Amino acid sequence: MFIAICGIDGSGKSTQVKMLANWFRKRGEEVMETSEPTHALIGRIVWHILREHTDIEPKSFALLFMADRIEHQKPIGSALKGGLHVVTDRYFWETYAYQGAEGVDMGWMKDIHKDMIVPDLTIILDIDPRSGMKRLKTREKFEKVEFLTKVRRNFLKLAREEKLKVIKANGTKLQTHKKIISAIEAAIKKKSRKKR
Repeated sequence: MFIAICGIDGSGKSTQVKMLANWFRKRGEEVMETSEPTHALIGRIVWHILREHTDIEPKSFALLFMADRIEHQKPIGSALKGGLHVVTDRYFWETYAYQGAEGVDMGWMKDIHKDMIVPDLTIILDIDPRSGMKRLKTREKFEKVEFLTKVRRNFLKLAREEKLKVIKANGTKLQTHKKIISAIEAAIKKKSRKKR
């Protein structure tokens, strides 16, 4: 099963990915825990831009995220073929939401992503940007309330259009984790019914 955990900065994605990966392991199932941007060559360039607040054209930045994601397809695909679950912290919905908030055309971005592996389940962790910002220890390029408000709107719009699972993430880590597990158990049941 391929699961993407997405949402604005401060929504708790990284924490929930770790908790979810541990949940699979406790069940005796193998899982690959991954994230975007990756720490491969292109991903490191993206991280540098984010951390140094580098001024770059939004469309160019979107292409860097996409190039990193193209490289990411190989390990994701290999893990899935090997029978592992894959849990990723961020995926292409992030590019749509963030670069879309910068004015990059959503249709253009979706067209470039059309051949990429689609998750079995995408969870959008939804939180008010002000609450999310309070959780952040450091500030990166996009971490401003006004901008994250636009990003959040994009995520919720995408969730409606693409039937993504939205989970409120304003409670405790454990409360959010339990909601994620419920969503995954429902998705597993649905998948097993389709196989019959």
